[in-house]
Amino acid sequence: MKPLEDQRAMAGEDAILSCELSRVDSPVRWLKDGKAIRKSQKYDLLCEGTRAMLVVHAASLKDSGEYTCETEASKSTASLYVEEKPNRFTEELADLQVEEKGQAVFTCKTERPAATVTWRKGLSELQASRKHAPSQEGVTLRLTISALEKADSDTYSCDIGQARSQARLVVQGQRVLITEDLRDVEVQEGSSATFSCRVSPGDYGPVYWFLDKTPLHPNELNEIKTQPGGYHMLTLRELGLKDSGTVYFEVGDQRSSATLRVTGGLHASAVVGTVHVAQDAV
Repeated sequence: MKPLEDQRAMAGEDAILSCELSRVDSPVRWLKDGKAIRKSQKYDLLCEGTRAMLVVHAASLKDSGEYTCETEASKSTASLYVEEKPNRFTEELADLQVEEKGQAVFTCKTERPAATVTWRKGLSELQASRKHAPSQEGVTLRLTISALEKADSDTYSCDIGQARSQARLVVQGQRVLITEDLRDVEVQEGSSATFSCRVSPGDYGPVYWFLDKTPLHPNELNEIKTQPGGYHMLTLRELGLKDSGTVYFEVGDQRSSATLRVTGGLHASAVVGTVHVAQDAV
């Protein structure tokens, strides 16, 4: 008898062990780990001339072991090693473009539930935190990145040991819109003027106010405040004729403007023209 040879098979594949007999049609008995094997859905016992074969269908890890081919005159033993198929990605990570302050969710799927999962940003391994939240549901793997900043832009990867998937995250500047523009205001000398506009999203910042080309800052004459719903308000007090001009509101790449017209009033003679621009430190 020509001895059996050790065999390796991937899980799910058929494994075949064979040996050469000294005579045609010699009675053969197959054993696994010392226990007799009979023909079944799992096993096929075949003979072709002097060749005896054992076919193990859809081999699984538990089919690994020692197999013996035995005749009346001799026997031979060899090992079968069944190895798990390498896990793989059935759905790869995809590139993402998300606005600042938003949330990015990377998703991928594997053929089988992954035993180990490592997420990385660039070369740095990520740990679960309020910022980075990895999760696993069966074959679905996710990484949620919250409160996005431009510094979060990078290449992210998911490593399951036998395979790796990666994708790019680009964090874009948050887009802002002015949904209610400034309106022109006309007031009498010595009184106050209030300008209001509205932005979306309401918490976007920073914002800037100008009178003509001069930046405005909070002081005893200028009141700058925000209100719920994305409203921004500017109140200019004790206005003089020289304060007439154009008020500008800027946020992101958006701009709104309105005309401020200060007219002479009944008490104009008692009012000194005031230079109203911010001079906090002057």
